[in-house]
Parts: sequence; structure tokens; C-alpha cells
Amino acid sequence: CRRARQLLGWSPEQLSERLGGHPSVSAIRNFERGWIRLIPDSAAAVRAEFEDAGIEFDPDGEEVRCSKQ
Repeated sequence: CRRARQLLGWSPEQLSERLGGHPSVSAIRNFERGWIRLIPDSAAAVRAEFEDAGIEFDPDGEEVRCSKQ
């Protein structure tokens, strides 16, 4: 999540805002720290938002790259 945000130049606040506040900024930060897991619906929304912005994930979800400039 952090790497995808960095590629796009988004803060946790911007990501949360783009998703209508769900997940919250604190949930995004805690997820990126490895302290929590996002609920499946939130995780899917985050991934979809990144993909809509041009982020491509490898099959295991570990590597990301930005296809849009």
C-alpha cells in the first residue's frame, strides 16, 4: 500500500479521501505498519483505486509499478 501511494504521490489522507473516508487515515497507517489487516471490502476498494490510477500489481501482490505518468 505504501509503495503504491508513493508511486502516485498520495498521502494516507489523500487515499482515504479518494475512498470516501473508508478506510480511515489511521486504518491505512496501521495497515502499512503491519498492525492490522483491512477488511476484505476495504482492501478491494484500495486495490481498485490504485489500479484505476494506473498501478499494476504482480500476481502475488508484492511488487507494484505505475503504468500511467
